Amino acid sequence: PLLRPHTIAAAHAISVRALYLLFERRGETVSGYVRDRRLARARADLARLGPATTVARTAHRWGFADQAGFSRAFRRRYGCPPNAVRLGRA
Repeated sequence: PLLRPHTIAAAHAISVRALYLLFERRGETVSGYVRDRRLARARADLARLGPATTVARTAHRWGFADQAGFSRAFRRRYGCPPNAVRLGRA
């Protein structure tokens, strides 16, 4: 949750505007990149931990405010619900 454009820019000693321009040149947005990285890490955790974890716990760990929003974003990105990955069905 603390990974926001101003904290990213400050960590790299650039302005927020410069950060946005860097991503714009790549055809991406800062928030889209962060979301995609969080989803990728969450997917890896779900696959690795399987039934030893829950979708809600994984969503929270990777910075998603609620399970429903995480599940929608996950399904849009990967074409299946997170529980399918957690249970080894995807």
